[in-house]
Amino acid sequence: MKPLLRRWAVPIAIFILLILSFGILIPWLGYYWDDWTFILTGRLMDVSGFLAYSQYDRPISAWTSMVSFPILGFTPIHWHIFTLLLRWGTAAAFWWMMTRLWPANRREAAWAALLFSVYPVFTQQSIAVTYSQHWICYLLYILSLGAMLEAWRSQREHPARFWLLTTLAMAASLLQVLTMEYFAGLELLRPFLLWILVAEQTGGLRARITAVLRGWLPYLLTLAGFTVWRLFFLQFFDECFFRRHFSFFNLPTFQP
Repeated sequence: MKPLLRRWAVPIAIFILLILSFGILIPWLGYYWDDWTFILTGRLMDVSGFLAYSQYDRPISAWTSMVSFPILGFTPIHWHIFTLLLRWGTAAAFWWMMTRLWPANRREAAWAALLFSVYPVFTQQSIAVTYSQHWICYLLYILSLGAMLEAWRSQREHPARFWLLTTLAMAASLLQVLTMEYFAGLELLRPFLLWILVAEQTGGLRARITAVLRGWLPYLLTLAGFTVWRLFFLQFFDECFFRRHFSFFNLPTFQP
């Protein structure tokens, strides 16, 4: 039992910290800001309505609402608990990622994860429906980083594990940028993280650069593919499309 508790000590500590910081307010929270757009879409249309709504800029992002709304419904407390759990999962994943980056500094990784979980750079936790999608993407991004680092450490002794983790890391990276491009820029952190791992094993500068580029290449190609799709192939909505699917908003005529 003690090894199990020791293994889960940091995620449990993060969970308690988040409950004290945000969870105690949940019973008094409702819907705010862009939450109402999602609630209205879900109320007036079935889940396929999210497909039409998302066409105007992020056509693949609808999957998060199509999965979550049938489970969570329209009760505010369900969404606030869900988003808080996503924040906890993201912070716990950040701790795991840091332990893969610096395995010998687990205490520092724990403190970094605790700070990460409540650092006030993000102050809109109460906008639960809207930001649930952001937290899903953030969770996928950090899990992708952790899987990449774990894959790198496994490549010599467990090649099959390396390819499995690399595939999962690429899939998580691609899914999060296709869902929401907010964290696409953070993909550029990968070569710096890989440099830290490569520096543990490789001495020469040229050998380090080559190893980093080789490890970064699958993720760079994934990011490049997304960028090309987003800039040159994605078709954005026009007025007729929007009115056809969302006439209940009674929008005024757009003027050129």
